[in-house]
Parts: sequence; C-alpha cells; structure tokens
Amino acid sequence: MACLLEGKEVDLADLPASVINDDYCDCADGSDEPLTAACAGVSAGHRAAPAAAPRFRCSNAGSIPRTVYSSMVDDGIADCCDGSDERSAGRPAAKTATGACSAELRAVARRVAALLALERQGEVLKQEHLEQLQLRRAKARENLQHAELQAQPWLEAMQNVTKKLNKIMKKKDKNKKPLTKEEVEGPGRALLRCFKKAGEKMDLAANASCVPAEQCWAVCAYLCADSRHFNGTCALQRDDGIPSGDAKEWVFFGYDPDALRMEQMMAQYGKGEEGIIEAAAVEHLVLLEGWSNNDARWLELRQKLARLQRKSRGVLEELQEAKTESGMMDLVKTGQLGPQGAYHGLHGQCLNLTQDQYVGTTAVREQWHTFFYSICFYQKATQQEIKSAVAGETACDESGTCEEVKVEEAQVIFLGRPVGFWKPGLNAQRVGLPELFFEPSEHTMIFAGGQPCGATPRAVAVHFVCGVDVGLARLEEVKTCLYVAEAVHPGACNLQRWPLPLRAADEESVRQWLLLQAEGLQLDGLADWERVLHSSRSVQAWFSGLHRDEKEPLFTGAQLMASVSSTLELGYAVVAPAVALLPEWHTVGAWAAPMQVQLRQLSWETWEQMQAHSMHFLGTDLAAAASHLEQLALPARVAAWQALGKWEASWVAARSAPRLPVVDAFEAERPPGRRFRIPAEPLDFALVGLYLSMIQALMLQALVTVLGCLCRCCWCRRRTPRPALPVTPAAPAAAPAPQSPEGSPSNPSG
Repeated sequence: MACLLEGKEVDLADLPASVINDDYCDCADGSDEPLTAACAGVSAGHRAAPAAAPRFRCSNAGSIPRTVYSSMVDDGIADCCDGSDERSAGRPAAKTATGACSAELRAVARRVAALLALERQGEVLKQEHLEQLQLRRAKARENLQHAELQAQPWLEAMQNVTKKLNKIMKKKDKNKKPLTKEEVEGPGRALLRCFKKAGEKMDLAANASCVPAEQCWAVCAYLCADSRHFNGTCALQRDDGIPSGDAKEWVFFGYDPDALRMEQMMAQYGKGEEGIIEAAAVEHLVLLEGWSNNDARWLELRQKLARLQRKSRGVLEELQEAKTESGMMDLVKTGQLGPQGAYHGLHGQCLNLTQDQYVGTTAVREQWHTFFYSICFYQKATQQEIKSAVAGETACDESGTCEEVKVEEAQVIFLGRPVGFWKPGLNAQRVGLPELFFEPSEHTMIFAGGQPCGATPRAVAVHFVCGVDVGLARLEEVKTCLYVAEAVHPGACNLQRWPLPLRAADEESVRQWLLLQAEGLQLDGLADWERVLHSSRSVQAWFSGLHRDEKEPLFTGAQLMASVSSTLELGYAVVAPAVALLPEWHTVGAWAAPMQVQLRQLSWETWEQMQAHSMHFLGTDLAAAASHLEQLALPARVAAWQALGKWEASWVAARSAPRLPVVDAFEAERPPGRRFRIPAEPLDFALVGLYLSMIQALMLQALVTVLGCLCRCCWCRRRTPRPALPVTPAAPAAAPAPQSPEGSPSNPSG
C-alpha cells in the first residue's frame, strides 16, 4: 500500500514500524493511521482519491462487520459491538458487554425472521385474495348472464314500444285532425292552472294521480316551461264529488319553469341525463283539447313505456350493477387492479391517515400542522388540514390583547385522480406527472392531475408494502406538492424476492445464515439497525449485494410436476365428455380387451424370437442367461398389464367427469396477456431448447412404437410369414478392374 509522504509515494512496508498507528499523521492520505483518529481531519484534496478516506473496520466476531470513520477510533465510545475500535495501546478501552455481538446478531435474526413470517403469512393471504378474485370473476359472469336473461323480456318490450313511438313521431305532423270533446274526457281528469308573470293564467288538464304520487311539479315543469312566461306557480283543482265548481279544492305547487330546458342543455354537454322530467310527468298527463289522433296514440305509447320502465327498474338496476361488476373484473386483464389483480379488494375502498406534518419555522415557533389524507382507490386522493379549535378560539398580539377568531373549516385539496399502476415504459408526463419523484415499482399506484400548486399539479404515488392488516402507514411530501404514501397490503408480499435459503427458515436458521454471509453483508457507518430492518423492502435492499450472479432455476421439480398434472387434468377433462358421447357398445372396454390379448401375444412372440436369435448367434451356452433374463422381465410385463387395466378403469370412469370447472381454473391461472414466462438468459434459452427437443424426440419415439405395435397387431400378423432361409457364407467377390478416367479398363502396357 502506498503512502503519500512529502509529495512522493512510498510503500508502507518501507516505513518504520514505529510510525504506524503512532497517533501522528505522517502520510498525506492518512494511510499510516488506520487505527487512530490522527488523520481524521485530512481533507480530500490531500488524499490520493476520495475513496481512500481513512476507515476502521470492525470485525465484530459473531455479528455483522462494519466500517467506521477513523475519527471514531479511541474516542472513548465503543462504536463496534466487540469494542475493537477502543483497544489501541495507551488508551483506556471502553467497556462493552460480554457477548454483545452475539446478542446483536440474535436481535437482527429475530427481526428478519419476523419479517419473513409476515411475508409468508401475507403471501398466504395474497393467494386467498387471488382465489377470491377468480370466484368473484366467475360469480360476476354468472350474475351478468342471469341479469341479462331477466332483463331481456323487458328490454325487448321497451324496444318495441320505442319503435312504435318513433313511427308516431314521424307521422305526428301529417294527421292534425283534432279530437272531439268526448274523446278528450276521461276518468281522473282535473283542471291544471299555470300562472304567468303578468297575472294571467293558462288552464290545462292533468290526472289527479300526481297529487298522491307527489309528481305534480314535474307535470307543471313539462307543460308550463320557460321562465319568460311563467312565474313558477301552478295549481290543480281536485274533484272530491262536490257538484259546485267553486267548492272544489285547489292545491298549489311551486316548480322551476326552466328545469326542462336546463335538463336538455346539461344532457347536451354530457353533464346529465335527458328525459327525467318527462318520465316523471308522462303517467299523469291526459289528452288536451286540440290534440290529434297521433297525439293520443303517442301519449298511450309513452305512458306504456313509462309503466314498463317503472316496473323493470329493479331488474335494470341489477343488470347495471352486474355490468359494473363485470367491467371491474375485466380491469384485471389490463393490469389496472395491480399485478394479477391482487388489489381488487380495494375497489371502492378509502384508506385514511391523520398525521402531524412539519411545514416551516417562524420567529415564534415551529409550524406543525395536522393533516387528514384520504386515498380512495380507483377514485381520488384528497388532503385536508385539521385546524385546532383551541388554538383558533383566540388570537393575541404582542401587547397581550386577545380577540376571538372564527375557526373556518379548511378546504379539501384534490391531490389527483387514479391513472393506474406503474408499468415499464410508462411516460410520466403523459399521465400528468411533472417528474418521476418516486422509485418505480409494479406495486406503485399513481394519482396525478391534482389541484395546481403554482405551476406544478399535485400528485401522489402510493407504494404498497407487505403486510397482513390493510391500511395507510405513512405519507411524506418528498417534493413541493408531490407525495409518496406507503400502504400495507398482502398483495405486495412475495417470498421470491428473498434469498432462497431464507424462504422457509426459522429464527435460528436465519441467525446461522447471517453468520455465514457476514462478510458479504458488511455495513458502512454506525449501527442504524432501525433503518436497515425497517421493512421487508429495506432488508431486501441490504441483501441485494449478495450473490448478484445467483439466478433462479428455470423450473423446479415441483413446478414441473404441477405443470404436467395440470396438463393431464385439462386433457382428462376435455376428452371425458367426448367419451361420454360414445355409445355403450363402443366403450373402451370393447376394444381394450382384444388389444391386451394381442399385445401380450406379440410380446411373448417377440421375446421368443429374441431368445432364438441370441442362441443362434451367440451359442447355446447363453440359454441359462436367457432363461434368467426372462424370469427378470416377467414381473415387469405383469406390472405393465396391471397398469393397462388401471388405465382402462380410469378411462371408463372419465366418461362422467365435468369439464368446465377444470378448464376455467386452468384459464384463470394463466397470467393475463402472456402464456409463458422464462428468464431472458442465453443458458436458459439453451436449456429450454434442449428440453423441448427431448420432449419432441420422446413423443416421436412413442408414436413410432405405437404405430409399429398397431401394424404388427392388425396388418402384418394376418400375413403368413415366410420360412427363414439358411444362411451360407458367400464367396469372396473378385475385385473390379480399375477404370480409366474415360470409363474403359486401364492398360499398364499402354
């Protein structure tokens, strides 16, 4: 190691031993005092490089090693758990408890084990939530189908009436023949009087049923519209059987004469729905003088449509709820409910948090305010300051004069609308984020486009962390009007992010693993275990330096067995209904038994032929060996016939197996938008290619074997085999004469 001594680089080995750790900084870079604080004040400009700053390494036997500044060496405070920073010669060593490092490691292992247990518990809950999601999706599809069946007759009836209404509206202006007085009169008819601004009045007619239904205001708003002519007051004359018209009771109503016009205008701009006033009034309308036959037919059909709408309201509401639920379940495919839809349970739910927040300092006191945050997932995020009633009752000046101050409720500040979960390649500015102020993650939900804060729109990034109890843990304003919230939810739990040996480890196993990996887990600076062990995310960041080249296996034995099992179950469930459609005489048993007999006969004949050929070519001395081999192969053949019999029984039992539940479960477990997921590593691709080649070769070999067996059973066995001809040694053939390039025999003599 070099030492900068008087501007020259000198090897430390060439320096006298007395100048090393003598509490005097001889080298400009402080390399001669690694165990003292003598070079603690050496500036970076006098060092060879900033990385060569004097550091002291605590070995911390039995715990995690760390490095501290050389200024902390021999300062009377034990910064290392083993006290090695306070043991230099001539210095009083600071007292450290016996076994402090072991106790420290046990505390760390206890915390890591607790986080692992929480992660395992959270992952179980996550799987339960995902299973509930699949059930909820299936239930949503079932409810939608049921609601559509229930609403279909009502929708068809209303559609037919609407078509007839459209035809009447087209013919309304063609036939203007007015109705007679007898045709206009009818039961329930009452006088309706609308008052104008100039004191005038206009008499119409309406059905007295609007009084008990409390819909007379809608009748007045529909018949007496426009505030330029009417003052918003109307009256209905009720007929209670009294013969004198003057004795009839008048019931007065107030209404908005511009309500119909405002409804039409708001519907035109997409801010409301048109036809609400007409639907409320039409059932209480009657035929008026001057109306034509088409007007009467229109009123009849319109009232029929209103009755259909009223009677089918409950069914249509159920249909709308089913469509909303099904549409929300479709968001799983787009990833708007988080990875695999893990956060679907938060739809329509709000998480609230009240916390004190430092906002600044004045000449009198620090400014701490209390804020109430509400994050309604898939809806909005808001902030509101909670003002103290005690502090706001009086306000005093410097002279001590106080006066009462009215406490006003703080304004609710809109922080943003949901734009979805973070995805790789997402353009922050396109979704309304002024900048990327948070650490991107697939478990981060973004709220953007909030109330402007100067030139910056407010935004919130909600980062989900693993936990069992769902809630909002904290919220921090990382930049002006830009917030990062931390929400606890089981959907963020994932054991795959932990080192493989720790995923099923207990506290003692964690302690042994930490002790084994202590060198790779070395920390820098003082022991701030509260920060390192704050959450699963911080611990995983600490472990991230270990085994960076370690890769997850492409597939494990359990995954392979699960894949094969699911594939067999799917094939079993798909083929079973086809077998069920076969007639009874064409079941598997009808052709499996002859096939067994043929296979057994073929195997025995093949074995006899192999034995005969072996004895012919190798001699009769191997007869005993062949007999021994036959006895060894007999149990294998018996086991094969038993397996074939079990296969036949299971195949016949499959005729009544259901198909749809297995197929639905298989489709539900497939990740949305993709079919396979493998690591993008060259070696992994090579392994996958080798695996697929092996599978293809095995399938081809199995196909060739089956076809060969079928050929020998069904076709070749019908033909009479020809007797074997005796094999005689052939005479050696004469060597052919060499040919010339032109094709004629060569002549050496020319």
